[in-house]
Amino acid sequence: MHKEDFSLAKWHDNAMHPQGQPTASTIDWIFMIDLLNFSFWLEDGTSVPIEYKGERYTGYFTLCACINRALEQGIPVTTPSYVATAPEETLANVFDLGGSAVFPMIPERVASLKQAAAALVAHFDGSFVNVVAQANGSAIALINLVLKHFPTFRDIAQSYHGRPIHVLKRAQILVADIWACFEGQSHGHFHDIDKITMFADYRVPQALVVFGLIEYTPELLQRLASHDLIESGDADEVEIRACSIWSVELVRRAILRKLQGSRLLNTTPVNAIVIDFYLYGIELILIVLFLICKCSWDFTKAKPGEIKSIPFHRTRSQFY
Repeated sequence: MHKEDFSLAKWHDNAMHPQGQPTASTIDWIFMIDLLNFSFWLEDGTSVPIEYKGERYTGYFTLCACINRALEQGIPVTTPSYVATAPEETLANVFDLGGSAVFPMIPERVASLKQAAAALVAHFDGSFVNVVAQANGSAIALINLVLKHFPTFRDIAQSYHGRPIHVLKRAQILVADIWACFEGQSHGHFHDIDKITMFADYRVPQALVVFGLIEYTPELLQRLASHDLIESGDADEVEIRACSIWSVELVRRAILRKLQGSRLLNTTPVNAIVIDFYLYGIELILIVLFLICKCSWDFTKAKPGEIKSIPFHRTRSQFY
């Protein structure tokens, strides 16, 4: 943080993200992307790939490439009124990778698109920007609206030792993307943005283990190394994700203690969003958001084998 100039403006530096001044249509692009932002791993453990405009993309960026390609082909897949009436086959073809690899969970993605588009047309005049407006600048209110109207975001383990555990990865990353895209202004102004937690998935825990922030038991490591599928809501899966959230919160508090009295507190956001993207950058460089790429690459070069030696938990889920 002392060395780099952190800036929300870096969100637009990614060629896969909408360029220029963000508008209401940008909000709909972000919503549709985060609606589909799940399960990018193939059975061999690699990330889903695509060739797009002479470049090879994987994972989240493959999704962005698919959506952007559809828009260039005249398929308005980010327009809810179109999606609500479009043939399912047309929507499924958006995820064609053009090779032997098959995008995971295409039926679930099409169903999510259909449900969300219908809800937006019925309740929000056909645009997610009106959902954002109803939240009145509250990240928490926006999350609650999303959970109410769009069930695919209801990332809740219903019975962990008899109690529900709310993780809400994609609902929170949706808020974070809007915040970053609009640089905390206009539609992206949320007075309670620091209440967002990190985005608990299957990759960030790998980096947390390497840093020593969480530790897997030998029994858990053996289970993960077997590459068996772990059901969504399984106790091990819930604990990995919940411990990831809490460890990042402890890191956030430690950073704030170190920066007490520093001018950086006046110029740099210190929240779980910033820390999450740093940690994700170590593994995938998910979104180059806060000019933290250099730090991430330095760490990756230092311990590439160690990161790869930590298996990720394989849970095929629409929640992450």
